[in-house]
Amino acid sequence: MPWTEKQEQVIKERNKTILVSAAAGSGKTATLVERIYQKMIDPEHPVDITSFLVVTFTKAAAAQMKEKLLKKLEEAQEQYPESEHIAKQNMLIQSADITTIDSFCLNIVKEYFSYLNLDPAVGIGDPGMLEMLKYDVMTELFEEKYAQLQEQGDTEFGRLLEVFCDGKRDDNLKDVLDKIYRQITSFPAPERFLEEARMGLQIDTAEDLNHAPWMQAMLDILHKKAAAAVQLAERCLAICEEADGPEQYREQIESDIEKLQAIGQADSYATMKGAIESKWATLSRKKFTGDKELQEACKTLRKEYKDEFDSKKLDSFKQSEAQILEDMQLLKTYLLPLLSLTEEFMTRFMEEKQKRKMLEFSDISHMAYQLVCAGYDEDGTAVPTEIGKTIANRYEEIYIDEYQDSNYLQEDILTAVSGKSRDVHNMFMVGDVKQSIYRFRMARPEIFVKKYNRYQAEGNDIKIELNHNFRSRAVVLRAINYFFYQLMGSDLGGITYDEKQALVPGKQFPEPPEGARIAEDVELLFADVDDTGDLSEEQLRQYGSPEKDTVEGYMIANRIRSLMQPDTGMQVYDEEEACYRPVRYKDIVILARSLKDYGDVIYNALTAQGIPVYLEKSKGYFQAVEIQVIMAMLSVVDNSRQDIPLSAVLLSPIGGLNESELAQICAAVRNAVSEKLCLYDICEYYAEDQADTELGGKVRRLLDLIEDLKEKKQHLSVSDLIWELLEQTGYYEYVTAMPAGDIRKSNVDMLLQKAVQFENGYYKGLFHFLRYVDKLKLMEKDEGEASVLSEDADVVRIMSIHKSKGLEYPVVFVAGMGRQFNRMELKDNVQVHPDYYLAAMAMHIKGRYKHNTAIRSIYAALEDAEMMAENLRVLYVAMTRAKEKLILTGAIRGADRLLAKYAYVEDMEPLLLPYNVRKNADSYAKHLLACMVRYNRLAAACKVQGKIRMEICNQEEILTAMIPMELHKRLQLEDIRRMAEQAEEDVFYAKNEASVSYVYPHMPMTTLGAKLSISDIKKMKAYDGKGYDINTEFALPDTAEQEIEKNLPKRAQSAGKTGTLTGAERGTIVHKFMEMLPFEAVDTDGDLDAYIAQQKAALLARGIFEERELVAIREAKIRKMLQSTLGCRMIEAARLGNLYKERQFSAGIPASEVYDVTEPDVLVVQGIIDAYFYEDDDVVVMDYKTDAADEETLVGRYRAQLASYAEVLERLTGKKVKEQVIYSFHLDKMIRL
Repeated sequence: MPWTEKQEQVIKERNKTILVSAAAGSGKTATLVERIYQKMIDPEHPVDITSFLVVTFTKAAAAQMKEKLLKKLEEAQEQYPESEHIAKQNMLIQSADITTIDSFCLNIVKEYFSYLNLDPAVGIGDPGMLEMLKYDVMTELFEEKYAQLQEQGDTEFGRLLEVFCDGKRDDNLKDVLDKIYRQITSFPAPERFLEEARMGLQIDTAEDLNHAPWMQAMLDILHKKAAAAVQLAERCLAICEEADGPEQYREQIESDIEKLQAIGQADSYATMKGAIESKWATLSRKKFTGDKELQEACKTLRKEYKDEFDSKKLDSFKQSEAQILEDMQLLKTYLLPLLSLTEEFMTRFMEEKQKRKMLEFSDISHMAYQLVCAGYDEDGTAVPTEIGKTIANRYEEIYIDEYQDSNYLQEDILTAVSGKSRDVHNMFMVGDVKQSIYRFRMARPEIFVKKYNRYQAEGNDIKIELNHNFRSRAVVLRAINYFFYQLMGSDLGGITYDEKQALVPGKQFPEPPEGARIAEDVELLFADVDDTGDLSEEQLRQYGSPEKDTVEGYMIANRIRSLMQPDTGMQVYDEEEACYRPVRYKDIVILARSLKDYGDVIYNALTAQGIPVYLEKSKGYFQAVEIQVIMAMLSVVDNSRQDIPLSAVLLSPIGGLNESELAQICAAVRNAVSEKLCLYDICEYYAEDQADTELGGKVRRLLDLIEDLKEKKQHLSVSDLIWELLEQTGYYEYVTAMPAGDIRKSNVDMLLQKAVQFENGYYKGLFHFLRYVDKLKLMEKDEGEASVLSEDADVVRIMSIHKSKGLEYPVVFVAGMGRQFNRMELKDNVQVHPDYYLAAMAMHIKGRYKHNTAIRSIYAALEDAEMMAENLRVLYVAMTRAKEKLILTGAIRGADRLLAKYAYVEDMEPLLLPYNVRKNADSYAKHLLACMVRYNRLAAACKVQGKIRMEICNQEEILTAMIPMELHKRLQLEDIRRMAEQAEEDVFYAKNEASVSYVYPHMPMTTLGAKLSISDIKKMKAYDGKGYDINTEFALPDTAEQEIEKNLPKRAQSAGKTGTLTGAERGTIVHKFMEMLPFEAVDTDGDLDAYIAQQKAALLARGIFEERELVAIREAKIRKMLQSTLGCRMIEAARLGNLYKERQFSAGIPASEVYDVTEPDVLVVQGIIDAYFYEDDDVVVMDYKTDAADEETLVGRYRAQLASYAEVLERLTGKKVKEQVIYSFHLDKMIRL
């Protein structure tokens, strides 16, 4: 296909800075490749491929571009075999700088690492591990702040806790910190962002308020709204002037226009507030004898524009200037400390990342920025450093793909390495602002828009428009134009969708054979779920009373089935086969804004209708059964005395047991030996005692495998250990043979890859790998199962619109048009804006109340406008994926009411819908319906007459079209239910009435847990007297510290002060040390501190502890414990073999002892007892505590726990528990309970 005139210009233009606005399907990649190729083989000025810098958005795009260039070079080599230059390019292309911006920055940093005082071994960290590290650093920082708060009293951190936390957890403050951090990472200089954010809070006078950028931006939004409202008011005037129109309203409407014009001209907060609060004129009440419909139309329009400026709804302009300035002073008291805390966190986080030699891509980008950018000139353009100039001299030309998704950091880096500083025009930028859909990745489409508006057709800085679409049928393109002429303007979307932006058909589809049914229109299918047709409630129940989204799913399924009908279905043109053929399932894709929950609903609806469908999920990997089995086995190898993971392994294909066999093993050993054994010990006893039986052999083989892997874990990597497990058990082959085996096999492969990635990071060993996976689950960093779907699989695909970018399908359903836009972020107490920085609610600590502030309302309004602009761009991307057939679907409520709501726009002249209509729509359906109201008037002018078909279906039309087998199933179930109701006199019913009417006598037990931990029982029996708050797990502090700590989150009251460890981690470490300490070898008369130090060193050498963890084990504390009366008794018991430490147990106790029930059921209680020992044939049970609390608090906190231990021990040992004690390391004393 020959190049178009504009494509030719893109290819041949030289020595200019070029911005190419390339619409969807315009062949931008092919054009870009041709330009590079032509410059390489230019007979007069040939350029080496290594003299180009080509920056793409993804690695896949970079690889694709290299592949296309290589193909052209190979063809050229065949044509000109004697050309040494072409042969050279073929060799150089693999080392060419065709790469992502991240990889380019990484190369700069690696080349000039010595200028950064950076370890050359540093690399990009695993995202999950970095999140884990971020959490650890933040926790450590907070622990230090808690300690300072306890020592110093009222601190800035204490105020932040009061403002942002609920008194129980500090997660909200951490979330706010993370939110600011993520925003800052896209800025060239994070420290500048923080400084400017501080300056932005300095609003002390009315003049400061009016000059604030965010105030100017808000005034601009209101000016746009006022202009749209004037349009409506003028339409009202036109109605008044019609024959039989409400002429008596003319004066009031003219008054409205004056008010709206005053709003449109307001240039300060005070004038805008005054204009908004000025009274609306009251419509004349003179008796009206004209056309009532005209009168109602006028009133409806007036209500529409009045509602836009209802002073009660405009939070931004409710307050007086004095109130706003007072709020700003209040905000400074906690937003400035918040910025300081963010800065401190950023510094700590960077130090830890460098220490562990793992950085984020944003860190690499900032380092590259430091290396190449020296600052800015008077125009705000990046000025290069000497390194920047050196790099710039390497490149003949710089190409930037997907330029609409750049941010300011990337822009400054690439500008610094361009020829701009030496007045050389060598930047080539290509993109489409209409397809900028990555705000969540901090993309800044305004960078593209500013250049688009500034560049001209001629000069040194030029823009070229590529609008011909070589992907889709004309009917699809013209429908897209029809909608976006009305929806996208520079005020909402970043660019005005006009003739320059409109898609021009560039692909000529061959004529179809006679009788072939091809796509001739674009469809809008709406399911009005409020309209059930003639279906009764009873009939709806027969269809399962489907929810809104399910109804839409059935509607989509019905349409897919009709497209697939052999005789009446649709045909598509197959490029590979060069002919028309019936549509296949694989030709169809269903796109949606978000697939969370919704994707499963559509998947289930299509599956129920017998349609093969594939949904690529973004969650659920760690819940896959094969992954759970492997992780359970790894947990057992790490610590074999964990009953739950071991049970999972025993009942898995690796263990080969069933539930009855496991119960048989447990019963046999516990009856014959002891009930206090953990599951691993039970298996050991059984395997030895029943070695000659088949079941005993099974258990022995598993135990031998566990022991073998435990030994090998000392020298094998985690990935090798997993592979050893798979090889010895054959589990890899087993999962491959299971249903969906290809997916399961790929999941296991992915786990192996994760293990390799983990080991390449800072953390090592099985223990830390298990912790890493637990953190991923906790932080919701789970991902979808492995995808093994081939491109040729004949299934309908369901995917998100974002994932579809760059793809194309013959038939596209854009679904979920009736779903409301997600505006949850606008409700956040703290708003972070990339241009205007921070805003928040006004928090009044003393009064314990908060109120919205003008600045926060304005930030939310600005963010809402930007979100709506992106929503429109997302819709554009979705629609332009369609090659031949585009179908837009949605479930709505009250279709007639919605159409009537937008009836007033039908005769409005500008193609672009009024700003308020576009901005206030809360779903795509409302956008589309507003456009369709004008269809009859605009269709011919937009060349879509008869080419857009809207169908609004009621539930009856959709549900009765379901496939018979699904309906048959539902009717069968309904018949069974009806027959049962009418069987009162039936003989069979009479005989079996007792069975049919049976009511389970123990229903209360079905709602209660059958398994409890000791902690659960502790909470139920919590002592609620002085010193204990039954609503939390933590005791209130003693009275001496209450004044300091009364407003702290409860978790902070037990926060420790030891290094980088949390209180929970310190407690775990101390417990582990006491478990590993050989009491029988302790000599209380010797040098205990030296002995304890020796034991610490030994445990460090064995890998039980890390160096940083040893600080939690204080020799003095352990020495005092060992020399105490309790310590001496435990040493003596150990020497006699009567001391038992860290004993897990499972025991049955009557449910009536825990719950308020009379049933004789038995509950399973599980727990771990720190230690107990026999003394004079009785039992003493004890528990170590590291809490920073007084004796009364500890007694109140743990009395129930120790009582439960005692009760369980008496059941398991048959001996009396004579003492229940705890040892407090904080108080250095034993406490009897």
